[in-house]
Amino acid sequence: MTSNSSRFRFALVGNGPISNLGCEAIVLGTCNILNNEFGACDYLLASFSKDPPDKLPTNVFPLELNFDRPRWSKPWWKHQSRKLMGISDPRTEVVMTLKPQLPGYDAMFSIGGDNYAIDYGFEIVDRLIAINTSAKEMGIPVIIWGASIGPFDRDKMFEQRIASHLSQIDLIVVREPDSLEYLHSLGIEHNVILSPDPAFVIESRRPKSITTEIEQIISKDFIGLNLSPVLSKYVTGGDLDRWRANATLIVIGLLERFKEPILLIPHVTSPTGDPRMDDSIFLESIRKRLPVHLQIRVTIVSNELTCDEVKWLISRAEIFIGARTHSTIAAFSTTVPCISIAYSRKAWGINQSLFGHHRWVQPVKDISSMSLSERVRKLRLEKDTVRSQLEQNASRIKLQLFNAVRHVARILKK
Repeated sequence: MTSNSSRFRFALVGNGPISNLGCEAIVLGTCNILNNEFGACDYLLASFSKDPPDKLPTNVFPLELNFDRPRWSKPWWKHQSRKLMGISDPRTEVVMTLKPQLPGYDAMFSIGGDNYAIDYGFEIVDRLIAINTSAKEMGIPVIIWGASIGPFDRDKMFEQRIASHLSQIDLIVVREPDSLEYLHSLGIEHNVILSPDPAFVIESRRPKSITTEIEQIISKDFIGLNLSPVLSKYVTGGDLDRWRANATLIVIGLLERFKEPILLIPHVTSPTGDPRMDDSIFLESIRKRLPVHLQIRVTIVSNELTCDEVKWLISRAEIFIGARTHSTIAAFSTTVPCISIAYSRKAWGINQSLFGHHRWVQPVKDISSMSLSERVRKLRLEKDTVRSQLEQNASRIKLQLFNAVRHVARILKK
């Protein structure tokens, strides 16, 4: 604890924008866990985005670590000045922005979720290495929290570099067994523990207002569905229009095979309205393409809701199908039988942790109207068993999360 404050102060670094409800859930879940252990804390939220303060709890203070530099803007001029001084490396710029804010913080949590992977390129991992190294040099404990890590074996030199870096981190908390096993294979064991994603502890909350249409749907059995434009990268080689056409056929297949209405649930909204990232834009475009007689059985949720409000809607579903990882976590943590559409190791790992198998994982490379509908049919036959399994896991998951934070407490005592 800092000498000039009775409250602990923690920096939460490397997250995406809270318009991504998964990123919001990571932040709020992490704060809940830390507050439970240490009492009310203060937080610096240093994200690769611009988060509006009025959308955050009053004890969470946002700091932007963004790299959007429109020509002639203030960030652009800063970048040009740094280029002239020979310090235009994005890693250096991140550290220059963050480092002056870190003194007085008791620990730094790297909370980027799946940033420690080369699926999105090496640049993000390089930034995180620079940030972690800077904090360590300042004597601030560094905790990688709720992460999926690796694999980096496509580039053996980079793998050696990241392994050396990770071995020096104070604590690494991974959220699925695959990451744990991978780190162990690299000889990193002394500072690694397994614990579920912090979003599991988010309490669901009924939205302040619900449209009559949605109220009617949630009063009966319905299928919740989250599809993302990001899947175009894996299904159609990045062809968004072709993926939209495929996704429309998937929704038609579900409507024709099952009698329940479908509630389309966006989980990531792009602050800039980028159709390649925004679930809401994508799902609305699918709904408009449906035949009229099917369209009346489909409703889309507002993109203005918070992660706990969306979690409440998901908790009402008979079955949920999700592409975004944290939309599936919202289902699992409210004991809703769920199909995970897997495009990264996260879905496989979380299902393995919860069920010990991957039967409820739909590989994105094999997704079609027929394959997904058939998997839903099988899940519905076993939905009572699945709910029971999730209920049994609920207390274990919370215990693991609150045990993980006790490792943080021991680090702080040192």
